[in-house]
Amino acid sequence: MSKTLLVEHREINEAYRGLSGQLKGRKDDYFALLYLMKKFNITLEEATSHICFGGNDCAVDAFYLYGAERALYLFQFRCSRDHLLFRESFERMLLVGINRIFGHALQEENQNPLISRLSTCISENQGAIDRVIIQLVFNGDPIRAEQSTVLNHLRESLESRKYIVDGFFGRQVDIIFQVASNSRTVGHAFLPSRAEYNLRFRESLSVKTPSNDLVMTLLPLGSLYRMYCDLGEKFFEKNIRCGLHDGKLTNSEINGSLKRILANEDPAEHFTFYHNGVTLTAQELKFDGNSLRMIEPRLLNGVQTVNTVKRFVENNRRQREKVQKLLDGIKVLARIVRSREDEFLRMVTISNNRQNPITPWNLRANDLIQLHLEERFKCELGIYYERKENSLENLSDEDLEEKKIVNRRTIGIRKLAQTLLALHGEVDKISALSEVFESEKWYRDTFRERYLEIDPKKLVLLYKVQYRLPAIIKEIQYLGYEKYEYIGKLRNLVWCLAIQGVLNDEKFFSHVQSFGSSLTVETNFNILLRSIASNKLRYILKDALSENTYRDYLREAKYSFLKTKTVYNECMKVAERQNGWKKLNL
Repeated sequence: MSKTLLVEHREINEAYRGLSGQLKGRKDDYFALLYLMKKFNITLEEATSHICFGGNDCAVDAFYLYGAERALYLFQFRCSRDHLLFRESFERMLLVGINRIFGHALQEENQNPLISRLSTCISENQGAIDRVIIQLVFNGDPIRAEQSTVLNHLRESLESRKYIVDGFFGRQVDIIFQVASNSRTVGHAFLPSRAEYNLRFRESLSVKTPSNDLVMTLLPLGSLYRMYCDLGEKFFEKNIRCGLHDGKLTNSEINGSLKRILANEDPAEHFTFYHNGVTLTAQELKFDGNSLRMIEPRLLNGVQTVNTVKRFVENNRRQREKVQKLLDGIKVLARIVRSREDEFLRMVTISNNRQNPITPWNLRANDLIQLHLEERFKCELGIYYERKENSLENLSDEDLEEKKIVNRRTIGIRKLAQTLLALHGEVDKISALSEVFESEKWYRDTFRERYLEIDPKKLVLLYKVQYRLPAIIKEIQYLGYEKYEYIGKLRNLVWCLAIQGVLNDEKFFSHVQSFGSSLTVETNFNILLRSIASNKLRYILKDALSENTYRDYLREAKYSFLKTKTVYNECMKVAERQNGWKKLNL
């Protein structure tokens, strides 16, 4: 049975037509207006004073102090079924909103009047507020939104700034996230329970600064394993890569050491001597000298160790009790970091992963745009986006099934970057990935924000072109005979031109639907690419490279010019003249 909308589209349209001349603003603002009136049973005039019409300084679309719950509601509204549309406003709340509302940021002269009214409301009712409820209201599935990697990343980042709210009130105030569907059902709590661990130990060292805390101690391996069992892959989400060699002990050596300890051939202390230790962070960290309370722990370094322990437990499930006792008796050096500064925590993560070379794409793995791409590929196509090295290896078939991933063929962050560079005709940059990921300008120009709004099947279709590049090159060589003996030097140029051939095909949108839903290279897709190669690309290359200067370079086997954007642009001029092609983007 379909749910009855709390605020119907008809009502929003009527309110917008009737009131926008006076109140201005967007349609979403009238969604907020009607929602507040119905949810809290208040008048139009009262609701209007709690809505942000038009500009949105701090990503608060509306607020309401609900005395019966001693709760301050901060709302974001989207008249859509897509929960990822909250991302931009959520980021803005994270970057400026919380600090401006509850911090000590100066009030701006031209800021939206709603923020002034909100600040006044909070100041006058400080003692009457025990909870701040941030509620995201939209027309989609709240469960799916709660499971969103993107929204959870932003939620955790915002929760890490809870100290700002507590500092304003001078006491602990709960921050609760809710996702509410626009229906006559209760809003869902957004991950209401947080994983909490209380650990006791004999000795420790601590270092503290105004913004950062560090505790160094010995933790039982069993505690780390239990955290992983409770949290799953979330335990690794702040790591920049997964499962690479971890200090002196490789995974085979870790497994061998555990076997020897289980067989009473080695003392448990040997593991502690051999192992370099692990590094963790936590959303909240409370330390009193002999015990440690951690909320929402995350592993910054030591993924390989935990994964090896997981496999060891699975392989010795018949001795489960003995294995668990063994793990509780093995201690590893642990550095536990709590930081209020995201960039500082990022540098801690990098510094604790230097036992292997850190590539620039490792450092981009947890960027919000990469999380967003991962979620779109997963939710809309069932394709795994491997933004972190070796992350797929950590997932069992059951894990993939739970994530609704249909097979183990993945889209990789490096190859996706190269596909986008080929799409843009950046022939020279395809082989210079390190520089692309290191340069903020090049990186942003490669992973453009607008690609998050297009049908992901288009990206998959173009991504698959790389699989058939050898076949395309062979097709051109076969039909061109000796004239194209240099074709192997043209791989990146051919890649760029082949993508333009697909984009300029008159049946492009049909190809997207036929071939863009999986990473399988269908027979008909292969036929399409071979046709582009034989009927288009070989003639484009022949004409473009017949210019005297290029011909001389080829005769002298000077092929470096083939990897320049100048030659690509020349080829596209020929393609336009011969085939009517345009330089297209998605």
